[in-house]
Amino acid sequence: MLTLISCRQSSACANDFGPHAVARVSSLFDGGPPGQPILIHGYNRTEEQVAQEFTAFSNALAQDCIAYSWPGGCHPLDFPAAAVRAELSGLRLRDVFSMRRLRGCVDSVVTHSLGARVGMTALKAGAVRLKRLILMGAAVDWNAFDPNAEFAQIPSLCGSVHVLYSNRDEVLKLAFPFGDWEGDGRALGLDGPQDPLGIPPNVFLHDVSAFVSEHSDYLSDSECSELVRQILAG
Repeated sequence: MLTLISCRQSSACANDFGPHAVARVSSLFDGGPPGQPILIHGYNRTEEQVAQEFTAFSNALAQDCIAYSWPGGCHPLDFPAAAVRAELSGLRLRDVFSMRRLRGCVDSVVTHSLGARVGMTALKAGAVRLKRLILMGAAVDWNAFDPNAEFAQIPSLCGSVHVLYSNRDEVLKLAFPFGDWEGDGRALGLDGPQDPLGIPPNVFLHDVSAFVSEHSDYLSDSECSELVRQILAG
């Protein structure tokens, strides 16, 4: 079963924010069911696509999950604007984390693409710790965990961080540089970190280039979902 938490203005809205809702009923919002991984999608996904893709992904994981739906845009070239909305979505997701922490939840989070920025922005305040953070095809700079970098403190807020990357990902190779204004245009999800020997010891790298040839394969490839299932079970 998939529980959908949305911060979109409506299920059809690609660009605007609204109040948090579970199953689009605001009065039911309590942070979602405990003990379930939180899945965060990337940019250019409708809420219908999010529900369909993450329902299939949670079935592949053989586990009930929560999907966090944010207004990631509606056009393949919308990445720069979507990156800004990802930051704002992260501030809203922080409220979800806080609500869940009050209920005793210690969560695992799985992100895809620009969802990495949403999830890590939510963690930056340091108020919540995760059990594990799994970044699939992360659309953030490959120096994100370097000292003094944007997300340098994230590993210290997680039991473990898992970076799944593929050097065959043409979306990150071609589209990511347009939205990476402050970095050098190389995505963590394309080549892994620039200095793999300099990352914190609880950051684990998984080169999935052998079975992830397209950006969307992270959600549809059986070997990738099996790897994520094993990480979550560990």
